[in-house]
Amino acid sequence: MGIGLWLSALTVKYRDLRFALPFLAQLWMYATPIVYPTSLVPEKWRWLLAVNPMAGIIEFNRYAFLGVGTVSKDILMIGIISGLLLLISGLLIFNKVQRTFVDTI
Repeated sequence: MGIGLWLSALTVKYRDLRFALPFLAQLWMYATPIVYPTSLVPEKWRWLLAVNPMAGIIEFNRYAFLGVGTVSKDILMIGIISGLLLLISGLLIFNKVQRTFVDTI
């Protein structure tokens, strides 16, 4: 929801951003470990993977449903914190830009 708020506020302000949204969505899909397990990512880059709020959720579901993978409290906590930061910043940005929506549309 935080990323949606960010992108909706930016799309109203910069209309050409709507052409880049499918590319950004695909980039986010490749950054989320859906097809590949987290264990394939080198140890020094796992913190960057953990910043993605969906990485911990998908890894937890992989472990719950398939019994493979690892559940790391660190990845889950970093994902929750980054998700909350995205949500709070998205709400702040959306509320700030919302005042100019009527003038822009």
